[in-house]
Amino acid sequence: MRKRVVLLDIAKELNVSKNTVSRALRDCDDISQEMKMKIKNKAKEMGYIPNSLSIFFRENYSRLVGIVTSDLINPYYSINIDRIIKDLSRFGFVPITILTNSGYLDFEILKSLLNYQVCAIVSFQDYSQETYEFLKDKNIPIVLYGLLSKYENTISIYTDDYMGGKLVAEEYILSKKYNNPCMIAWQDDVETFKRRKKGFLTELKKHNIECPVYIVGYGSNEKFECIIKNNHDFVFSYCDALGINLKDYLKENKYKCKVYGFDGISYYSSSNKKISSVTSDLNKMSLYLAKEIKKSFEENCEIKSKKFEVTLKK
Repeated sequence: MRKRVVLLDIAKELNVSKNTVSRALRDCDDISQEMKMKIKNKAKEMGYIPNSLSIFFRENYSRLVGIVTSDLINPYYSINIDRIIKDLSRFGFVPITILTNSGYLDFEILKSLLNYQVCAIVSFQDYSQETYEFLKDKNIPIVLYGLLSKYENTISIYTDDYMGGKLVAEEYILSKKYNNPCMIAWQDDVETFKRRKKGFLTELKKHNIECPVYIVGYGSNEKFECIIKNNHDFVFSYCDALGINLKDYLKENKYKCKVYGFDGISYYSSSNKKISSVTSDLNKMSLYLAKEIKKSFEENCEIKSKKFEVTLKK
């Protein structure tokens, strides 16, 4: 990966001090217009990206906000993006949505958004390694939405997934309503799944309750057979979309089993099938995000991470 250009690189090229470069890029009055133009042209030539949001805004950066997702079919993404777009629009921002095939906020997507001169980025996917390395020393407002990053010092707005799993275990298993639980997920390398699973299984383990976890994959429902085969009476689904698929399968096979999801999508869209679910206030989440982006744009404030409480919906 190409080495990032920093202020010192520009200073060495022009044989001036790093402070002179910094003050020129910030349009300070003690730097001549001739020197400012010389430094700005060299910075542009070398591919320098500012570390400070104030420079972005002084250069008339747009009110575009980039939203990155890998999926618009899953109602969790579409419902949240719909709310984010509406709340951002209320504050005068213009959201644009970009799909990534890689499942990450990859470097090519990031470059495209910066070329659009977005003032902030909201991503439903974690950073790729290359993107993270590029961003480490840059103050570009990027918010991960609905997840925590595997990388340090990142901004996230997310739900308390661990507590969600814990609450399900307490309410449905430890209350003795159900005694043969299991958990299902599409895949096992998703960060949100790991936290939900940990909350659920840790609570059950305290009471010596065994609970298998089935990774069923995407597409075919054949792996749902394990639910019926092992006589499970309760299934904690990683998310509502998967839980709804399972409910349809169980209904077709005339098998009764309580299925509990996570996300609360049926409470935010009448077009979705009903499923009991762990949910958070998605309206509060999207509004918080929009307000934080507004503050970062107008006051040059750093966006603050926030974890939202969850509740059980029956």
